[in-house]
Amino acid sequence: MLVRFDMIGIVVPTLNRPDWLALQLGYYRDVGFGGTIYIADSSEPHLVEQSLSAIRRLEGRVAVEHFVCPGMNELEAIRFALERVHEPFAAMIGDDDFLIPDSLRKCVDFLEAHSSYATVHGMTVQAGIELHDGAAADVGWVAGYPTGSAEQESGVERLLGFFRNYFVPLFSVHRTPEFLAGVAAVEHIPQASFRELAACSLAIVGGKSKRLDCLYLIRGHHRRRGFQPDMYDWICNPQWFPAFEMFRGALLRELQQRDGASAEESAELVKQAFWYYLGSNLNRKWQGRYGRGIARIQPILEGLGRASPSFRDRWRGLRSYIPTKSSRFTLNALRRRSSPYYADFDPFYRSLTTHTSAPLASPLA
Repeated sequence: MLVRFDMIGIVVPTLNRPDWLALQLGYYRDVGFGGTIYIADSSEPHLVEQSLSAIRRLEGRVAVEHFVCPGMNELEAIRFALERVHEPFAAMIGDDDFLIPDSLRKCVDFLEAHSSYATVHGMTVQAGIELHDGAAADVGWVAGYPTGSAEQESGVERLLGFFRNYFVPLFSVHRTPEFLAGVAAVEHIPQASFRELAACSLAIVGGKSKRLDCLYLIRGHHRRRGFQPDMYDWICNPQWFPAFEMFRGALLRELQQRDGASAEESAELVKQAFWYYLGSNLNRKWQGRYGRGIARIQPILEGLGRASPSFRDRWRGLRSYIPTKSSRFTLNALRRRSSPYYADFDPFYRSLTTHTSAPLASPLA
């Protein structure tokens, strides 16, 4: 079934990665995505030109609207692009991420049928991708990526549950006007971590969030990927408390408007939700960095994999047969025709491992 491309636009903020952007656009060409991709480009001028060159090569095969957004942070760039989205629904991804067109259709259909839901998405995986100048990309591994649902009736209940099971509904399908309003409300918060927390929290308070059982998004993991600071450095930054106050204020206003909670009730609920988020993540991140035991197994396995490619391949093959929830999303499992996600994953894998990022090669046969 074809995606209803007239219903959804994809917003892509990008910064100084024209090779990744070209790879992504080549993927949308290969899978026949017929909708519009709105690129908010905050790159250096010479890298903007490289992106424009890649877009020109795709003229007539992928619909792209490109906007130069110098000096904007990621939410300002997203807001700028959302203001220009023509479609009633929108999704946002980074320039190294890949949405599955048929899953977009399922998400749009769901939102049209369920007015109490503000966001919807499917299953997400992370893929280790390595680009090679003049050669096809490598997809070395795939692993599950945390997503969830928030289907409680009140915004307060959803917020409390959300901070106990955090995911990023910024990547979900939204109704475009609601998405724009939420992003615009918090785009000026001075810390990127709090901007993400605020935008995601407003989306959850604003309506229910649903996870469908379909492969929806593939997130690229690579050496040039951007990372948020660790929890300790985040809290110790001088901008932390001013950013927290702006984050807190936005949440208080939304809770009072949506649920009719008093100022005192809203303040206590935000305190409870954020305190849990902060405490649990501080402990988890500390254990990951300084703890012992099971947390140390993964680096050992990674080291063995680097030293012995044959060990790495045998381990990945074995793990894909182990009947756990996460084993559904290994590279070996997804490449089997028996996988329920094979039909969505295989076009992604073929596109990336067949074509180079620049210059763009011909479409898949």
